Amino acid sequence: MRCVILLAAAVWLLGAESMRYDLAPSPGAKVALEVEKTGLWSGRKHLFRFARYRGTLDYDREHPERSQVRFAVESKSVTNQDTWVSEKDRRKVIQFTLTEMLAADQFPQVVFSSERIVPKGPDQAEVQGTLTIRGTAKPVVVQVKAKGELWFEGSARFRLTDYGLKPPKAALGAIGTKDEMRLDFVLQGLRR
Repeated sequence: MRCVILLAAAVWLLGAESMRYDLAPSPGAKVALEVEKTGLWSGRKHLFRFARYRGTLDYDREHPERSQVRFAVESKSVTNQDTWVSEKDRRKVIQFTLTEMLAADQFPQVVFSSERIVPKGPDQAEVQGTLTIRGTAKPVVVQVKAKGELWFEGSARFRLTDYGLKPPKAALGAIGTKDEMRLDFVLQGLRR
């Protein structure tokens, strides 16, 4: 009897209600970064999408505060979705992003690890964690909603300067980039 009680306690402590999911590219999923322009191009946005990413989610629907997530985006999988620039300029934007902003050869991944999850209502949570870009780790808050069975959508805002990056400028400063960026995602949890 004592063994059964100890086993039950161990299962409860380990989060028996928690399920492990893989987060990976799937139809309908996306990881996108939006960067707003300033100056002469104010009101325009660069839209970047990442094609390759992997993560795990230990999700407890009954106790979401017990959940944990770790997510890595492959830097070199970035594409530019802008329709307002020429193809030549789009290639320049991608090249600059890969070499100057992400330093993709040296830092092949952008990584997020949760540290605390705070429920904010039915199927909503604030995920506090650490975002690592170019080897610099900074705290970030991600707003997440569970959408249907095993789908999650959310967003986070963070600043370039927090990661030691200078917002790019062109045309003697007449065209610039806002310091703050927005990350949006829609992800499907795939049961292991």
